[in-house]
Amino acid sequence: MGFKKTLGEPKGQRADYSYPLENGGRIHLLDYGDHYRAHRDNVDPDRDPIGHLIYDSPRIALALGAIVGGLLGKSSSKGDKTEGFCVALL
Repeated sequence: MGFKKTLGEPKGQRADYSYPLENGGRIHLLDYGDHYRAHRDNVDPDRDPIGHLIYDSPRIALALGAIVGGLLGKSSSKGDKTEGFCVALL
């Protein structure tokens, strides 16, 4: 099995490819047209999307957490504001 086309965080590349590793990680290859860049992800997002966000893309995980927390806080803002704040912290 070789590299397969996949999705990645937009960084100006025209395509992303991944190669799964036996240890649960992957090699992530970014095609910029005139050059390639590669790195190793500790967790393959095809096998464990949440683990990948935590270990390899923490900025995205934090942003998603903030959005979800904000939405939960907003949805409970009709009642006790303290309760909404506590839910957002979880």
